Amino acid sequence: MINVTTQTNSPIIEMAINGNVDKSDIEAFEETFKQKMTEQEPVNLLITVENMEGVTLKGLVEDLKMIRYIRSMKKAAVVTDTTWLKADAKLENLFPGVEVNYFTPDHAETAREWLKD
Repeated sequence: MINVTTQTNSPIIEMAINGNVDKSDIEAFEETFKQKMTEQEPVNLLITVENMEGVTLKGLVEDLKMIRYIRSMKKAAVVTDTTWLKADAKLENLFPGVEVNYFTPDHAETAREWLKD
């Protein structure tokens, strides 16, 4: 499941991943992203991975078809304590031109602050 939240007057979309991701999760995220782009650009992503089953972060990014929105993104923060996700993702390669940083769960607030700039 992907839980997507945004706040008014903020460039940040928060995406919390827990368990399996299905088509409806991807569609909901894409709709939220398109809406946020109309309100404010560039958009920054806060991706919190708690427990991801059945798909890698790289696969998820490809499934989300984020490449079409790359010009509307500035930063992405990945919050996880799972080292293999960091190694697998290489979001810097998937999001050329987007600044990517990784944070542990105890530094989630630092990640939010970093995304505000």
